[in-house]
Amino acid sequence: MLFIDGDHSFSACRRDFEAFHHLLSPGSIVVFHDTGPFSMKEVNLLHELEAKLGKELLVPTADGKGIYHQPNVPRSIDWITERYPQQYNLVSLSTLQEPCCGLVIMQKVARLFMPRRDLS
Repeated sequence: MLFIDGDHSFSACRRDFEAFHHLLSPGSIVVFHDTGPFSMKEVNLLHELEAKLGKELLVPTADGKGIYHQPNVPRSIDWITERYPQQYNLVSLSTLQEPCCGLVIMQKVARLFMPRRDLS
């Protein structure tokens, strides 16, 4: 199992995945943490995050309940499924509330060994 919970930037998620996915055996599980929304309980927290991350990195949900997410972790999941479409299956996408803030579980696809036949 590979559990990725880094600094939540796209480049860090991608780097962590690229560094270790080749070590996984078929059927292994990859889990990404903090893929879902987190609630803004205090206005001050929102202002602190906007100052730190920039307003464009905080995307409000359509329900208007003041729930935001950082798009970079889910973006890295999209990148993996586009780059390795035959190697990984999306098993579970859970959007949870605090303290977990979501998990994405992917499984490395098992491949059968098919020896080449000598036709000579």
